[in-house]
Amino acid sequence: MDAAYAADGTLAPEGPAWQALLVESSQNLTIDAAKKLKTWAEAGLPVILSGGMPGFYPFANGTIGDYTRELSSLSDSLTGQYHRGRSAALCRPHRSSSGGEDERKVVHNMVRSGRRQLYLGVFIGCYLRNAVLLQRAWTGERTPVLVYMHDDGMTAIPLRLAGNQTAIIAFSDKLQEELPTPRRHVLSIPSNVLDVKYSPSAGLNLHVGWSDTIGAVCLSDDEKIPLELDLGTQHWEAPADLSDDQIVAVKRNTTHHLRELASWDKIPELVNVSGVGYYNTTFSWPPTNGRVRSGVSTLGAYLNVGRVTHALKIIINGQQLPPVDFFKAEADITPYLQNGEANEVMVVVPTTMWNYLRGILPDLRAAGSTPFPALSGVPLLPMDAGLLGPVTVVPYENMKV
Repeated sequence: MDAAYAADGTLAPEGPAWQALLVESSQNLTIDAAKKLKTWAEAGLPVILSGGMPGFYPFANGTIGDYTRELSSLSDSLTGQYHRGRSAALCRPHRSSSGGEDERKVVHNMVRSGRRQLYLGVFIGCYLRNAVLLQRAWTGERTPVLVYMHDDGMTAIPLRLAGNQTAIIAFSDKLQEELPTPRRHVLSIPSNVLDVKYSPSAGLNLHVGWSDTIGAVCLSDDEKIPLELDLGTQHWEAPADLSDDQIVAVKRNTTHHLRELASWDKIPELVNVSGVGYYNTTFSWPPTNGRVRSGVSTLGAYLNVGRVTHALKIIINGQQLPPVDFFKAEADITPYLQNGEANEVMVVVPTTMWNYLRGILPDLRAAGSTPFPALSGVPLLPMDAGLLGPVTVVPYENMKV
């Protein structure tokens, strides 16, 4: 990154032309990195410090005092940057691509071509009239995009993305030969349509959730069913002899009933605990407080587990679901539900070891020395761990178009 520079609010404007830089509080910076961020911020690049100030990564002769001064100077630059309206840059469209050769050269680092498909990494609109497909990075599944509109040579695709979530869109006139693709598509949908699905046998189907403005379908008096969960925790702890490298971890189990989900460091019994969490609950299906209008075919549900801090595994009635995008941890659980019975949900969530280690850090040795964070006086703050919730079941009606 030594040769990287920012100009006109863009980092590396000759390619790949990044429009902003996000630094999370869980990351560590050297003093030189903090200086570089300040230089880029003063050149107009939106630099966001997310969740607080990043940690100090000691290098060469730099001290924590030097780092604090550089970070303070960087923070002052960012304050001025936002006063100048730079934060608005995050809300502006930055890229569009045409099918013409000249336009592809303009965004050559934003486009990667395979033998039969064209992928755009960052875009708002695309001058293509080919089939539009969604590539799911977490499962490898490819499905046709069913909601889009062609207008004045542009293809507009509405997307609902959670924070940090990524969408991979493919445009092709060949993939229709490999995937079932409808002859027609949906131009627009109301906000209570949770998803649109297609199969050759069933055609286009809308997953319609509760709404007080659309009278065609009414599920219940509430759009979501909140779940209370029991948490079984497997504690991973150090052996009594910290020098015993034959023991990976001493493990023990505890159980907790949670009326509301919270990070482990906010639960008194789990403040300095690391390990694996097993969240369990049951719910009745179909909802007893719902009412379905006659003529509506089937009832289904999505499970949304809220914010995910590290990783997770979802099991419904003993069956493990395919991987979910943990930036938007939501899955259609309809195929796994059992009508007229209590349905069991288990979400398995591992944590990092930091929350436990910070409590014993002064007793540890690395190359014969106490770890630097324990010596530097830097606060050893806990990290979010476990499910932060809320966990909800969202019923929907499956309505054929």
